[in-house]
Amino acid sequence: MLLTDLPLDDAAAAAHVVVDRHDAPTQPFTVDGAEHRTDVTIGTALFPRDGRTTRDLIAHADAADADMYRGKPSRPALRPSPEDRTSR
Repeated sequence: MLLTDLPLDDAAAAAHVVVDRHDAPTQPFTVDGAEHRTDVTIGTALFPRDGRTTRDLIAHADAADADMYRGKPSRPALRPSPEDRTSR
């Protein structure tokens, strides 16, 4: 999902959209008599904080999604940028 018209580097605005999409209920569906449900995982990346190229942004979003999957949080979280991690 590409979010546009957000304030530059506004992680809070992106997090709000991610939480809304993640928490949206999914309706079960049936295939060959078996009921199925879908779930959503979302990795986020903010331009230009997390990268300046499409490749870098996708890599950051994939890494954020993988971090979230490993930790299995109950709510979505934004992965800190490399700059945020080194400044701590």
